[in-house]
Amino acid sequence: MKKLLFLLFIAASLISCDKKHVSENSVLELSCMKLEKPKFVPPVTDGEVEKGVANKTSKVYTKKIIKDGEISICVKDIYEAKKQVDGQLRKFHAYYENESLTNNKTDQSYDLKIRIPSQLFEKFIGNLENGTGDVTKKSITARDVTDEYIDVEARLKNKKLYLEKYTELLSKAGNIKDILALQEKIRLIQEEIESKEGRLKYLNDQINYSTLDLTLFIDTDKTPTAVESNSFLYRLKSALTGGWKAFVSAIIGLINLWPFIIILVGLIMIFRRYRKRKRAKAKESETQTSL
Repeated sequence: MKKLLFLLFIAASLISCDKKHVSENSVLELSCMKLEKPKFVPPVTDGEVEKGVANKTSKVYTKKIIKDGEISICVKDIYEAKKQVDGQLRKFHAYYENESLTNNKTDQSYDLKIRIPSQLFEKFIGNLENGTGDVTKKSITARDVTDEYIDVEARLKNKKLYLEKYTELLSKAGNIKDILALQEKIRLIQEEIESKEGRLKYLNDQINYSTLDLTLFIDTDKTPTAVESNSFLYRLKSALTGGWKAFVSAIIGLINLWPFIIILVGLIMIFRRYRKRKRAKAKESETQTSL
């Protein structure tokens, strides 16, 4: 009986020790888990992913705007007005692409095509409007060519990549047929590259320099007022102008009649020779009669 109780006591002691060991291990594991808890990482949204991809793959373009304008100004003296425009061109680093002068009885005008740095375009036009003369016509247009510019630039980039690939293949080609085919392909790609580069050059020129068609003219149909027409200076000017115009018209009229003048001079010379010969014959007959 004593032996049985002793065995039961030993069994109970072993069981309690195992439970205590298990509980201590559990506490230790839980504490380790708390220490090794991972840091919180916020989720990435779709917008942030698209933004990151866009930053790596896309190129930011500024607006590509082509500005053109047309303006007509009525002035009193087109030559003086032209000098003022020349000064504005030097001030704004602009230049004439084309200029033509018309000066006749019915029209006195300067037709000027001006290229101006685009960032100074509006300021240049403002100076013209504040200058001498009256603005009779004004038209400004702005064209957005950003899409075309991006498209041409992307196509040009792709063509250059194709050119590199075909050039690499050409260096590895082993027969004449492949070499000729690759050379023809390279030639076509080079032509397309030159075309795209020319288009980009044209677009850059139009974007960087705006075009203005400027017309300076005198209104020749403008009639003077009653006070101006009765003034001595106006009447003297009109008389001198009218006399000079009449003289020029007479000279031009005589020049137009030059064939008739030559014929008339020829007839007069023939008539004089005829009279001279007739008088000579008359004298000879009188001399013979007197003898």
